[in-house]
Amino acid sequence: LRMSDMTNKGGWAAVGTVDAKIADFAAVSASVNKQTMGFGSIEQGPQERSREDIFQYNVTTAVNAHQVLPKKWNLNIPFSYSVSEEKITPEYDPNDPDVRLETKMDEAQSQEERKQIKDRAIEYTKRTSVNFIGVNKQRGQNQKQRFYDVENLTLSHSFNQVEQHNFEVEQMLDQQARSSVDYAFAPKPWTLEPFKKAENLKKNRYLKLFSDFNVNLLPTSITFKSDVLRQYNQQKYR
Repeated sequence: LRMSDMTNKGGWAAVGTVDAKIADFAAVSASVNKQTMGFGSIEQGPQERSREDIFQYNVTTAVNAHQVLPKKWNLNIPFSYSVSEEKITPEYDPNDPDVRLETKMDEAQSQEERKQIKDRAIEYTKRTSVNFIGVNKQRGQNQKQRFYDVENLTLSHSFNQVEQHNFEVEQMLDQQARSSVDYAFAPKPWTLEPFKKAENLKKNRYLKLFSDFNVNLLPTSITFKSDVLRQYNQQKYR
């Protein structure tokens, strides 16, 4: 028994990116990555090259949704959405590392069994994100500032989800939803100057400093923040 040769089949890899922008309304960025079995650098030997097919894509969008609303509403509604997927197909069956995955699939007795073998071997991950960060109403140019104005509020909401399955995990779902409300109000200073009208202090170069003494009776700012976080995780092992 002897080995006369080694499988020396090469692979390829490619990356593509696209960026698009629609004035101040929206921006879209997308990328795709594909790598096949056998891909590697020139210096790498057959056993050092990739033993799996990899496919990845990512799409990210950022939209200023308030641009479609009347400007007199003075709303600020930033919205972002992103989705990405990664699919890794190994050359050999993880359940039987000495057998190629294609060979294992060909030995299946039915299409359903063939699909089960392939799904079990593939490592799949999908990420989804939806965000509304910093939604608020801008204050008008001549609008008076009051503590009960809706302009003092800033709202945010984000939703993130991860779906995954691999050789050990049949199904994994992780969700996270976070909402927050920020309140910020800066009242006008209400100063007390007890020595402002004291002429004797103003005439004395040593005591003149006391004539400018003042105390602000109101806080410089009032802020609070409230967060609500909901998490859900589900896993089913094979």
